[in-house]
Amino acid sequence: FIDNTGQPEVISQGYKMVGERGRLVLVGVPGADKSTSLHTLPLHFGKQIIGTTGGEAEPHRDIARYMGLARARGLALSRLITEIAPLAQVNRLIDGMRSGRTAGRCLVDFSLAA
Repeated sequence: FIDNTGQPEVISQGYKMVGERGRLVLVGVPGADKSTSLHTLPLHFGKQIIGTTGGEAEPHRDIARYMGLARARGLALSRLITEIAPLAQVNRLIDGMRSGRTAGRCLVDFSLAA
């Protein structure tokens, strides 16, 4: 289970969902005032919680650099996106990809109204 939210409730649910030798990977970081409580006995029998780091990434610098490279090389990245939809339609996008009706990549645009 990979948690990108950093929400204690999601972390707790993910921990409960993984099997006895499962792995919970934490990408999102809870706020300093947030915490969660976990039953730790399963950790002694193979269940794992792993935190990730961003490595050397600096998004405020890197995204602009990648966009510049894409423009300089004339990469038509927009052709890779086959559909753009608001968050309210994310399940429809996923269903389309799973069923094969949607070929390519879908983009969830959080600025679009449902």
